[in-house]
Amino acid sequence: MTYISREQLIEDVLNEDLGLVSSNGPRKRASVIVDTNEIDGDSKKKHSKGGQSRKAIEASTDMFRKPKNSEIKNIVRTLGHNPTSDDQTNQIRAFSKLLSDFDLLDKHYGSKQTDWNEGKTNHHQVANSITNIKRELIKRYKKNMDTPIEDLSDVIQNSREALEQELGVNVPEVIGAFKNWRDILVYNSKVKTAKFPKGFNMQLMANVEKAATTNYEEAYTNLNRYLLDKATSFKSPEALAKWINSNQTIYAILNDPTAKRSFDAAMTSPNVKTIEEFIMFMVKDLEGKSIKPNRGNTMAYINNVARKRIQYFDLMMKRKGYKDGIASWPDVIDFLEEYKPFVYERILRNYDVTGDQLRSFGSGLAFCDYLFSDPERLWKILKPLQGSEGGKGVEMSVMHRDLEKKEKRLKNKIEGNGTSSRRGPQASTIDELKEKIASREKMCEELAAELREIAKRNGLRTKDDRLNDPEYSKVYKVKNKAGKEAAAYRLTLKKRLEAVAQNGGEEPRRKSLEDEYAEIRDEREALEDKAYNRLKDDNAMDLFQQQYNRQKTRDAAGDFDIGTGYVMMGWSFKFDSEKHYEVAEFIENYIDKKLNGEELKNNKEDLINVTTEPDRYEGKMHTYPCTRVIIEYPKGSHLYKRVTSIKDKSQRSVIITEIIMDVINKVKAKYGVTLDLVDGRQDPRHRIKILSKNDAVGYSFR
Repeated sequence: MTYISREQLIEDVLNEDLGLVSSNGPRKRASVIVDTNEIDGDSKKKHSKGGQSRKAIEASTDMFRKPKNSEIKNIVRTLGHNPTSDDQTNQIRAFSKLLSDFDLLDKHYGSKQTDWNEGKTNHHQVANSITNIKRELIKRYKKNMDTPIEDLSDVIQNSREALEQELGVNVPEVIGAFKNWRDILVYNSKVKTAKFPKGFNMQLMANVEKAATTNYEEAYTNLNRYLLDKATSFKSPEALAKWINSNQTIYAILNDPTAKRSFDAAMTSPNVKTIEEFIMFMVKDLEGKSIKPNRGNTMAYINNVARKRIQYFDLMMKRKGYKDGIASWPDVIDFLEEYKPFVYERILRNYDVTGDQLRSFGSGLAFCDYLFSDPERLWKILKPLQGSEGGKGVEMSVMHRDLEKKEKRLKNKIEGNGTSSRRGPQASTIDELKEKIASREKMCEELAAELREIAKRNGLRTKDDRLNDPEYSKVYKVKNKAGKEAAAYRLTLKKRLEAVAQNGGEEPRRKSLEDEYAEIRDEREALEDKAYNRLKDDNAMDLFQQQYNRQKTRDAAGDFDIGTGYVMMGWSFKFDSEKHYEVAEFIENYIDKKLNGEELKNNKEDLINVTTEPDRYEGKMHTYPCTRVIIEYPKGSHLYKRVTSIKDKSQRSVIITEIIMDVINKVKAKYGVTLDLVDGRQDPRHRIKILSKNDAVGYSFR
């Protein structure tokens, strides 16, 4: 790496084409949700965090509104019903229900305070991760905390999942039944094949064929080579299997989504050389990533979430050819009917209207007037949300917990997580089920014989003697598990055959992993809704929402922050951020803190977004890895004002030069390396840009 002077950097910037904002302003998007803090009859009261000014409201197009206090009171006056909680809470309930039905929220709310970090809080997960890391690593390395971290790499590489990826089989499952190395490594010369001219171990080959996820002959060759290497270090296949399973515990802890990025950073850090340093690094890094709940006004929160959602909604409508976007209410309904039919049908069903009636209102505000001005219609919305007192019962304590576990397992399969990332058909065929049943039954027979040998060898005469013997008990548990699996597969086979008979002799379409995940998620959320609707007390609702956080657990609920009028500045450094997470993360955090800190000092909101993206640039003969640094900042920001206040466009490069040089100096001081810039003249995709509109996404996922 070479040193870059401030003067040279300015010259490089000036010699590149600058992406400047066009004279045309960004496409106007409406402010779509009424002010969070609307106050009846009191214009002097200040808006709380999350609200808009009345001037901004008057100049915007509001799509929905919350019920007025007077409309809530009309339910009591005209119908004699007394809704639980106060007016504000019922405003929250009705308004969030409406927004949820239009798919602008993931759930409805029933209390005045909620977690503004909903979907982001992770302090419990971080604390559990730190506890697990300390416990398992200290337990293994307590006698020698100076062990090099290379030993940890060896542990990870020899875990069950890592070996399954490398060798194509679950090693402990395949070798666990072998008593000694001779039984597993000795070839049968009478069963020679073209691939195995010297013969092979028939039992090992049979086990591999049943368990292999790839070509079983290749898996056998790889496994045999691995076992030959390990046979000199372990007294038996059982000892090796035990070691691999113990390694899997550490693998699972360090590859948990909460710890994964910190683990990668620790293993690539030049400052981490021993297990003790590794533990200290992990604890410090994870603690820095811990996010605690941030309690705030619920109405402000749901308005902010819904506003961002509907801005995205507006964008999607325009991309589908609805040029007026949300400004045209009939187009909104047409879009829902065509592209979100489930939402469309839900609205018609829940509010007892036809499609033509819904379109006839002309606007969302008119629709709100129709719903809220009539006490009976408003009560019809609120009544199901009043709930009744009662505990969680079987639904939440048993059924919900089981559904969560199934959902998590399916999501791990879909996303990979160290195992097969195969998508599509997941359920076993009839033939596959029969093979699994036969495999488990054979395993039970072999384990039963092993149990008899253990009982004879150890002199175990009674049932209590056998169950209290560690060796016997361990094998018994494996046999018991295999028996249960066989029974489960037999039941599944029975149901599958019944389904085939009902389907005219043909096997029904196999569900994909995604299908199963969606079904389980919907079932879990239906249970949550049912239990939540029985609650009345605000505190109980708060506790329920904290425990069953839908927005956090929904697979597709990204917390998007779509803004208007964003522009971008960016440049590219010659380093690989996929290998050097820590440097990329440091750059992001440093620029974010510095620029947004300046925004706050100048009485602006901290809306600047900083990201780094791995990329490649064209060299003289090859492409090389690089990292693109992107800074998105709104036109109302202090940074934008600084840039545009310099009328001579050729001098605006001074600002981005200052930022780049500051980053280079900070990285040099912290990591001892000097970052080089990618020459944008050589590869135009990596030009330095200051006020680029075309390259700005216009929204960011914060």
